[in-house]
Amino acid sequence: MDKKKLAHAQSLVGGRFKLCVLLQKRVHELVKGAPKLVDQNSRNLIDIALEEVIQNKITLAHEEYVPEEAPETETVSGRDDDEPQIERRAPAQERFVSAVS
Repeated sequence: MDKKKLAHAQSLVGGRFKLCVLLQKRVHELVKGAPKLVDQNSRNLIDIALEEVIQNKITLAHEEYVPEEAPETETVSGRDDDEPQIERRAPAQERFVSAVS
């Protein structure tokens, strides 16, 4: 894997972490049988996904994700009724999804 290609892909996506997430999700799709979006003879799925990023065939879509079954608030109490109760709020979570163009 060429370091220049990685650096270019990182700049397109917005950083190493986002690139890692995008590649992981795309490789997972390729393993499940999704068609390649680029002409490449490599059998290495990471190389294929990286080339798809560089050719702007896939991008990272950002959306807010809140689990449906997560309670709005949760009360945790100790063993004795005299102990204070702690209220925890379920935080809004973010997830990243690969958007194939």
